[in-house]
Amino acid sequence: METSAGQPEFSDPVLMAGKSRQRSQLYGFLASVYQKEPTTDFLREIKCSPVAEALGDAGVELEPEFFNKPESELTLELAIEFTRLFVGPGKHIAPCESLHIAGGDQLWGAPAVAVKQAISETGFEFRPEYKDLPDHISVELEFMQRLSAAESEAWGTADCNEARKYRSIEANFLNNHLSIWVGRFCDRIIADTQTGYFREMAKLTRDFIAADVAECQKDGDKGERK
Repeated sequence: METSAGQPEFSDPVLMAGKSRQRSQLYGFLASVYQKEPTTDFLREIKCSPVAEALGDAGVELEPEFFNKPESELTLELAIEFTRLFVGPGKHIAPCESLHIAGGDQLWGAPAVAVKQAISETGFEFRPEYKDLPDHISVELEFMQRLSAAESEAWGTADCNEARKYRSIEANFLNNHLSIWVGRFCDRIIADTQTGYFREMAKLTRDFIAADVAECQKDGDKGERK
């Protein structure tokens, strides 16, 4: 895609600020999906028209019962499913990178160390109350949220070098972490979940990550040609 002036969109700070802001918002939403069981307030947010329409535009097809089922019943059902899928007890789908890479058989594997280092090197910090693993999917998604938000802010002030710096960090993190395990993780959710909600969220996560990897590569190529 090119701007009306015929220049690649990567050279348009205003356009790039908007794109990175939208990416940040979606990364933040997805981080919330996997961070904890969905609350009634979170489900209400999804049901409201702007969010529901945005999800629909992204290809999410939530079943009618998601919108029609009593709130208390839906919240309890999805809390139980969240626990069954990601927490246990019993067989579950661990939401951590270390257990989804080739040969991964333990928590706090090399990916966890690498993610923690990547976050530290950017100057971001974990919340004091956070006690889970650094390579939890919600952490990796939130990291991308914060990176793309910082990118958007840099584009907004026309600080293109700073924006490209963040863009490069995002691309590296996608290539070295999210892109190598989230697809398989999401496919397991899609195959195992008993609810349309988690099936659609997993599809959205998988497809968005794949698209963002391609988009970062495309924008990187444009930047190199400048």
